[in-house]
Amino acid sequence: MKPEPDQKRRYQTPDHPWIDGTEAPLYVQALPAGGEDAELIAFTKAVQAWQLRVDFSFAVVFDISQVGVATATQRRILADHDKAVAEIDRKHCAGCAFVAKNSWQRGLITAAFWISPPSYPTKVFATQEEAKVWARARLQDASR
Repeated sequence: MKPEPDQKRRYQTPDHPWIDGTEAPLYVQALPAGGEDAELIAFTKAVQAWQLRVDFSFAVVFDISQVGVATATQRRILADHDKAVAEIDRKHCAGCAFVAKNSWQRGLITAAFWISPPSYPTKVFATQEEAKVWARARLQDASR
């Protein structure tokens, strides 16, 4: 589901190297191993700035498979980000597919959403390809 040429302007990608928008409005956000707090903050700021301009449904594949253990500070940065964009996500996020390389990471994501469920559909996968299939289906559902 690649965007048509006239849609590329509409589906602009957040300005950050961790984000791939080649299949917009499906965006792959892949966090690298060893990311520093300042890099994570820059990432969340780029996503927030982009989301303030969004006027269409989008889906996200959020790939943490390369991340080792997130620090408490990094988990707080991501939680604060989720709170900051909650209303936009409620309106426009068709779904977020998480990619986690092991059962420990997948369990951590699942447990976090038991405590604070997001306003959009989520599911955890072992691979990006599985996650993309699910995210594309959420976009199809949102377009109906």
